[in-house]
Amino acid sequence: MQVTVSDPQGAERNAAPVTRSITVQPVDPGNLLDVNKDGRVSIGDLAIAAAHYDKNVDSPDWSAAKAADVNYDGKIDITDLAQVARKLWNE
Repeated sequence: MQVTVSDPQGAERNAAPVTRSITVQPVDPGNLLDVNKDGRVSIGDLAIAAAHYDKNVDSPDWSAAKAADVNYDGKIDITDLAQVARKLWNE
């Protein structure tokens, strides 16, 4: 496959070919929702996520809060809380 790219002035050139290898390993979604990493998803995980609600990558305590970012979008919001709660409801 040949790819042509252009610069802001419109000058075009062919991009050099690149090869990348990746390894994909399946992950149990239940483990991603185990916010406190105690081996199970419980109300404690939901409480931790709620305590970090509305924090994001710019928050000073993000290194601690990021465990509650279960969808890895860089913020703790209702989506994260809902995913943990859904897991609790379905067990």
